[in-house]
Amino acid sequence: MTKVKAYRVDAGIVPIKLISRTKRPTLDNKTYSIITFGCQMNKLDSEVAAGHLQAAGLTPAQTVESADLLLVNSCSVRAKAQDRATTTLHSLPQTKNATRSTRLVGIMGCVAQQMKEKLLDAPFNADFVIGARALPRLPEIIDRLLAGERKIVASESERPDCDYDPAVIHRTGKRSAYVAVSRGCSNLCTYCIVPYVRGPIWHRNPENIINEVSQLVQSGYLDLCLLGQNVNNYSHGRWHFTQLLERLAQTDRLRRLRFITTHPKDLSIETVKLMAHPPLVPYISMPLQSGSDRILRLMNRGYTRTEYLEKVAWLREHIDGSFISTDIMVGFPGESEADFEDTLEVVRLAKFDNIYSFIYSPRPFTKAASLKNEVPRDVVKQRFKRLLALERQNNIDSLHRFVGSTLEVLVDGASRKDRAVACGRCPQNVVVNLPHDSCEVGELVLATITTAGIHSLVGKVTRRLVPAAKS
Repeated sequence: MTKVKAYRVDAGIVPIKLISRTKRPTLDNKTYSIITFGCQMNKLDSEVAAGHLQAAGLTPAQTVESADLLLVNSCSVRAKAQDRATTTLHSLPQTKNATRSTRLVGIMGCVAQQMKEKLLDAPFNADFVIGARALPRLPEIIDRLLAGERKIVASESERPDCDYDPAVIHRTGKRSAYVAVSRGCSNLCTYCIVPYVRGPIWHRNPENIINEVSQLVQSGYLDLCLLGQNVNNYSHGRWHFTQLLERLAQTDRLRRLRFITTHPKDLSIETVKLMAHPPLVPYISMPLQSGSDRILRLMNRGYTRTEYLEKVAWLREHIDGSFISTDIMVGFPGESEADFEDTLEVVRLAKFDNIYSFIYSPRPFTKAASLKNEVPRDVVKQRFKRLLALERQNNIDSLHRFVGSTLEVLVDGASRKDRAVACGRCPQNVVVNLPHDSCEVGELVLATITTAGIHSLVGKVTRRLVPAAKS
């Protein structure tokens, strides 16, 4: 998955009263707020959680401060992400006062799976904990909370699968949606905590995926993103990822189909050739992590730099206007200057269009956490700055090529910096800023690109293709 960010999925809160076990009130007229950290899978999980909360009678709160039930959806892929989630959780009970002493505070997701009952005690004081592998148990947790129970921990699902009911999901977008094809990961990269908190990979039934995509398109969704911690490792009976993509691409009226995150070892030439044709988009996220074969072996990544660059060549050759995003880690234990130079060389050769760079942090349960030869912090910071400089130039060069071209843009919101500016994304997944008075959120337009920045484009609407979705 990609760079850690924070998102809020529905705000909502007001005091919730302790419930007698002899009387089973509902949560009607009560509100909730979900604060989401982490990857796209977490964002989908928050939409699933919101759907369950609304089915129980809660409604979204206007602000976090006003909600009856607060739920933090956490990420632990890096130490910084975990710290943000736990700091947020720590601060939430402090908002309780004489009039709001019965507010419920819970945590879900990867940190919940990792720390479990520790989050019930000081300094976090959560009322309930539900791990990443226990999301199907959320309705049960809600029932127990309604009955007055507190200090609940659910870390495993009682069901043999990890599927979800699409009808339950409270979608936050009107034109774009996430669809999980698998959950968990079995790669066991030596630095990664995901297999330990999300479990081994489990693949959804293809018919469930096909039906969900069909229903979303019939409901007006234009842009669908398939999710998996290792999305192109999908396998269910005779179905493999390319066959699934090919079938979904035949869905009538689907404008865009994308997927994230791609593991380089599992990307096939068949998938690449299929990506050359709509509704698949010319965007791919394919984490490199390191350009050094020695470090890649220590990471247990399962490919060499030569094999990685070969797949980059496939993408450039077969997909017109391909846009390649990658993740790069700096400071893995034992990384030498020569190893880091190998990484910079691959960056120059691949000419990545976008890079998410980050500094290695040891994670619990992982093999790399016990490795010696830690790289000195000042050396890591210096290397990180060098990578950022190269990343910045790559971004500038990549986005400049769009100036003067006309792109299809799906408008998805307003700029946080300037409310007179609308933001959307083109098929290459690049943010395009447009005059707000020339388009509406949820509208599909054609725009001529006038300016390129470091991370986004500026354009002018030339044609309105599909109107905004009705409320």
